[in-house]
Amino acid sequence: MTRLVVDTVFVAVAVAMVSLAFTASRNVSSDISQPTAGLSPDSIVISPVPVSSSGIDYGISSQSLTMTDLTALSNPGYLPAAISVAPVTTARKLVQYAARTAVTNIVGTTSGYASAADFMVGSGRFISTQDVAESAPVAIIGSTVVSELFGSVDPLGQTMIIGRSQFRVVGVLASRGFSGGDDLDNRVIIPETTMWSTVLPGQGEPINLILAHSKTPALAEQAAQQATAVLLAQHGIANPAQADFSVLTHAALIAPQLGPAQALKRTLSFASVLLLILAALHLAQSVTKDVLQRGDHLPDSQVDFYSLLRVTTIGVIGSVAGLAVGIFVTPFLRVLSPSFVLVNRFSLSDSFLTVLIGVSFAVASLAPMAFGFGERTESEDSA
Repeated sequence: MTRLVVDTVFVAVAVAMVSLAFTASRNVSSDISQPTAGLSPDSIVISPVPVSSSGIDYGISSQSLTMTDLTALSNPGYLPAAISVAPVTTARKLVQYAARTAVTNIVGTTSGYASAADFMVGSGRFISTQDVAESAPVAIIGSTVVSELFGSVDPLGQTMIIGRSQFRVVGVLASRGFSGGDDLDNRVIIPETTMWSTVLPGQGEPINLILAHSKTPALAEQAAQQATAVLLAQHGIANPAQADFSVLTHAALIAPQLGPAQALKRTLSFASVLLLILAALHLAQSVTKDVLQRGDHLPDSQVDFYSLLRVTTIGVIGSVAGLAVGIFVTPFLRVLSPSFVLVNRFSLSDSFLTVLIGVSFAVASLAPMAFGFGERTESEDSA
């Protein structure tokens, strides 16, 4: 019985590593194509200062980006690879509705932000060109803000307070969840001009970022090069090394994140293969001892039914247990790679394949016996 438990644990540990390796592989692959830091794969981030790999920093005070830059970048003749361009000015502010309050991210922008930042409206509407022209006191809010401020009350048409000013809620964003630790639903979006006049009065017309949205992800690099050329001309800079701005594609933003993720993926994959091989070897030795203890003689190229049943049972139980352990441990892998967002994305097909691999390796442990290893071992023990 003790040997059976030990054999099962061997398989369970090995399969747990397989499940973790599957999760790592799936996340690394999907992170290349999925939104990161609230941006889609066809987004281009134009910043007055370098943007960190963990996302967009709030409270940037540099004034190197202006409305003149935005106008130039919005010209399809200057930036033909992009379909939308939007300014972004951000601040952390206290918002209020009735007796409820919350601290959230206020985003001042224009109508192009929804496309550039890959946000969708779940109900109501987004900022319009007229809202920006009139500095309208309107707001589009995320689902976290809805939950914290309005509860069960329908927020559309309600009046909320940002700072000391009243804003009418005209839209609710479709939920985006978390990205890199940032709650993408905890934000309030208002017209850029309203941001300057109401939320940040007396600070001029600061633009923290300009987001562009290329026509396709394949054109993102081309759009970034076009944006760089436009801004160099706008700022009168001949040497790109002296640029007072940075232009980064989504791929450039996630590159620093994928390094630790790829390393973790390789480590888990290597460990899972090594442990599976060790588990198979251990099972081969264990089953051989079991056969010899029963006093059986194994002819060449034959495996008895009892041995096959034993390793299959161990493989199934160990694989299921290992899969459960792997799924449970997956969220804690962030400790090993903080920049790598590990989410349990196991599907039924992943689970089936993981168990099948574990069972296959367990059954493969009978291979040495099938080629007469058990008989030779018995002969050697008799000698």
